[in-house]
Amino acid sequence: MESTFIDLEDTQTARFANCESLSEVESSAFAERVQSILHGTPPKDVSTLFQKANELIMQLESDPRDNYVVAEMSLKPSRILRASLDHAEQCNGQSALCYACAVIIACSSDMDIVDLLVDVSRMWFSNFLFLFRASGVQAQAGQPSRPSSLICTPNKGIIDAMLEADDAAQGSIRNRERAERLLKRDGYQCVVDGTMSYKHPDVIANPRVGGGPMEAARIIPRMIGRVLVEEQSAMSAVSTLSILKNYCGIPVEMINNLTGGIDGDDNGLILDLTVHRAFDEFNWTLVPVEGQNRYRVEYFGRNRHGMKISWDKIATHVVEFKDNSNMGIDVPHPFHFRIHAAVGCMLHTSGVGNFLGELLDKYGFDDDLIDVPTFDNLLRRVKVQTLSENYYCTY
Repeated sequence: MESTFIDLEDTQTARFANCESLSEVESSAFAERVQSILHGTPPKDVSTLFQKANELIMQLESDPRDNYVVAEMSLKPSRILRASLDHAEQCNGQSALCYACAVIIACSSDMDIVDLLVDVSRMWFSNFLFLFRASGVQAQAGQPSRPSSLICTPNKGIIDAMLEADDAAQGSIRNRERAERLLKRDGYQCVVDGTMSYKHPDVIANPRVGGGPMEAARIIPRMIGRVLVEEQSAMSAVSTLSILKNYCGIPVEMINNLTGGIDGDDNGLILDLTVHRAFDEFNWTLVPVEGQNRYRVEYFGRNRHGMKISWDKIATHVVEFKDNSNMGIDVPHPFHFRIHAAVGCMLHTSGVGNFLGELLDKYGFDDDLIDVPTFDNLLRRVKVQTLSENYYCTY
């Protein structure tokens, strides 16, 4: 049986798989080229930048190197670059679009433009999209075991059983304290569809009302903060910081606070277990609507992912966070939702979401991936398992 794993010696596809090829696009020299395009003289308007970037993407689309295949799944680097342009203004207006264009145009100063374009797409993929998408695997793998049923004894009534189940979903004491604050802020219910927590006053007063264990979800995954702290000197982390600053528009002081503010109240919301998993995997997101702290649900696909909202009501359904700052509990920061929405849209339209979803489902639940979340580790995992499967199929 022939291996389905990519031949890393195939020059048409190997470059995307080779993290060492990123050394140029992650270098300070490349960053300076990007800045010179953005701030050069004469200044270039956004339409000129977009036209030039689009021409370069079309050049990549016509090249055989615009194809990456692993484990019988394919991905086109050009779609990643195009997605970075298509969703830039949603993320941070024209400044994000100018940055995305400049990163692409900076490739045109090299002799082999296509190779650099592939490298830039891999930079977006590895240092931005993969980190966020793999965070769903890490978050779910790190969850404590959840009770499959409520167990009551003569010494423990249904209320106590429900409260213990809700606590079990939160894990550590620190997480429980954070969850208690967010439950209080969000009315002891899933903010999206209104499913009540076991700790909701109505459920405690009358258990027959029904409820379920809730989780305090993070909008910006904890993995991002860990990467910025543990790998701050690495070129990849510098690249991630550059994207957060220039594409997402996060101020430097807020980026610095990401490393210590991942567990802040303004980076959390209360979700039902199933809805939380889908949020971590970027199967849906929240986008702002008119008014303060108001958002609408945007799905990627035709799956409600456990939400108790009918399709005919989704278009008008609004999620609103009440300002409880008088209680010392901050509402979610719009920047956090902006990033989540942009990442979700990029994952969906570029094909990276489905590509990584299948790889992570089959190969990604492994300790080494969780501890060191890099695409290169996942590739090694795929290769080892594929070779092992082929070996056993031979006999």
